[in-house]
Amino acid sequence: MVQLFCGKSSFLTDVRPMHKESQFQDALIDFIREWGAPSALMGDNAKSEMTKSLKAILRQYCIKYLQTEPMHPNQNPAERRIQTVKNMVNIMLDRTNSPENLWLLCLQYVVYLLNRLAQKQLGWRTPIEVETGVTPGISSLLQFHWYQPVLFYDTDTSFPESQEKSARFVGISEH
Repeated sequence: MVQLFCGKSSFLTDVRPMHKESQFQDALIDFIREWGAPSALMGDNAKSEMTKSLKAILRQYCIKYLQTEPMHPNQNPAERRIQTVKNMVNIMLDRTNSPENLWLLCLQYVVYLLNRLAQKQLGWRTPIEVETGVTPGISSLLQFHWYQPVLFYDTDTSFPESQEKSARFVGISEH
């Protein structure tokens, strides 16, 4: 499972992999560490969002906590972005005939892509530019596309075995 964070005005999207819902606080701390504390956090009344440790994090970083009404996910602006990300992941996995077990890598790739694409709602600026004031480079996106066959140099093999190995491109490491 993942936790997806989305900026209300910048549309900056961040995804954090989790093994269980109780890791929400860790995902939030990692988000704050990378992007800074948001002014507010909107949730859907999930049990993982009602813990004492989460309340302490919100208090420590002065983050207002807002909740949607039960059965009204349309009140959360992030829900539309989540739909967009899910649709793009499904399309990319289907059109490239990628194995389903690559869904997380594909989701991370889609988020990386969306954060670097200019959007009309943002005055043709990118979410990263709106959030940080810095225009991100897109040269990394121009080299390869999702699940493209690639060759790489394997230094662990020796003659007579070829050092050229085949693989698939599954995303860009940000760190």
